[in-house]
Amino acid sequence: PPSESQSQVERILAVNVAGVVNTVFPAITEMRKIPRDGVTPRGQIAIMSSLAGFRGLPGAPAYGASKACVRSLGEGLRGLCARHGIRVNVICPGFVESPMTDINPYPMPFLMPADKAARIIARRLAKDRARIAFPWRLWAIVWLLNVLPVGLTDRLVARMPEKPAAER
Repeated sequence: PPSESQSQVERILAVNVAGVVNTVFPAITEMRKIPRDGVTPRGQIAIMSSLAGFRGLPGAPAYGASKACVRSLGEGLRGLCARHGIRVNVICPGFVESPMTDINPYPMPFLMPADKAARIIARRLAKDRARIAFPWRLWAIVWLLNVLPVGLTDRLVARMPEKPAAER
C-alpha cells in the first residue's frame, strides 16, 4: 500500500493548496484597494512551494503535487497581479533544517540551515525574483530530472526512500 493514506493526502492538499488559496486571494483583494500611484507596488505576495513541486516523487506524492499546484498558481498569478501593481514571487527551496526535515530518516542532499535559507529568500524577494529556487545544485538536479526522458527518471526516482507515513 502507498505510504500516504487517502486522509493524509487530503490533509496535505488542504493545508498546502487550500491554505495558500485562502490566504492569497483575500490578500490580493485587500491590496487592490490600495490607491495606485503608478510607481510604488501595492504589495508583494510570496508563495511557498518547493523543489519537490517540479517532479512527482514516489516517496511523497501528495506533498510534491501540492507544491506543484501552488507553484503553478503563483506563476500564473504573477502576471495577472502585475497588471494591478502587485508582485507575486514563488519560493522553491530544497531541504531546509526544520522540525519537518528533522524527522526524515534518509539523506537530504544540500540540507541548508534555516537562517541561510531566510537570507536567500529575503534577498531575492527584494529583487522581485519571479521564482526563488535554491540551492542551485539541487535545483540543477531537479531541472535535469525534468529534461531527461520520463522512462529513465522513473527508474532513478523509484529508488528514493519514502517519507515515513503519519498514519496507515
